[in-house]
Amino acid sequence: MFKFLGFLLKSVLVIAIVLVLGQVLEIDGKTVSDHVKSGIRMAEKNEGVAELKERAQSLLRDSEKGARSPANESSDAKEMKKNLEAIREAKAKEKAALQELLQD
Repeated sequence: MFKFLGFLLKSVLVIAIVLVLGQVLEIDGKTVSDHVKSGIRMAEKNEGVAELKERAQSLLRDSEKGARSPANESSDAKEMKKNLEAIREAKAKEKAALQELLQD
């Protein structure tokens, strides 16, 4: 338990130091934080990032539709169930026929 608390305290301290240094250190007259912000803005303007963002949003919309829609089975799933039932029935008939032959 104390090891975990020590690890947690060390992690918080490292994170705090990194955040403070990001606000204090200056490179070319701008803080590291400002450099990161401008880099992110430039990346967001990139067409590839915009395309990825659109794809991610469409995937989210599709997943939300699937989560909201009732749990209806697709036609493929229904067909698979019918096929499985037919196979089980055929096996049962085959087993019955074999038992009949064995009784004779």
